[in-house]
Amino acid sequence: MVFALHVAGAYGQEAIAWEDLSNEEQQLLQQVERRWEQLSLERQVELREGAQRWQEMEPDERDRLRRRLEDLVQRRSLEVRERIVRRFQQFNDAPPAHQRRLKEVRERFQSLSPDDREALRLRFEKQQQLQQQDSVDEAAERRNQEFKESAADSPRLENAPLRPEPPRFERPRPQGGAGHRPRPPRQQ
Repeated sequence: MVFALHVAGAYGQEAIAWEDLSNEEQQLLQQVERRWEQLSLERQVELREGAQRWQEMEPDERDRLRRRLEDLVQRRSLEVRERIVRRFQQFNDAPPAHQRRLKEVRERFQSLSPDDREALRLRFEKQQQLQQQDSVDEAAERRNQEFKESAADSPRLENAPLRPEPPRFERPRPQGGAGHRPRPPRQQ
């Protein structure tokens, strides 16, 4: 792709004309036909190369990818889509050396067998779940620590009972007279 951009840029080409695409490429890219002329040269090259890769795929590989894309569209919420766009933008904003490294990792991943890719994907999802659980546990620990710190800063009552004792109501003692019997002395 980079080569295609340099070649196109060297000849002053600003865009790829829709008519320059093969019939198969036009058929695959028909969803973007109306806005094709407004797309950047880089985006046009990416789409064209994607259409060419699609044409080179085996039918079963196409079916597998089509199912994955359909599942992706059905499962993805707006929030997930926004996160994907944000990550894509971060990739575009990354330095070229970092982009190359990420592309190499992606190529290695794509060179794996479908079973190995699925196993790696499951391992990654499990790791993400553990990280999310760790972040939940860390948040609970942080709240617990904040509570302890705020309790340490609050004034303490020395020797305060853990539970307040109920108030004692004493009956008035009779002052002698009728019906009064002196209590026997307490034995200790």
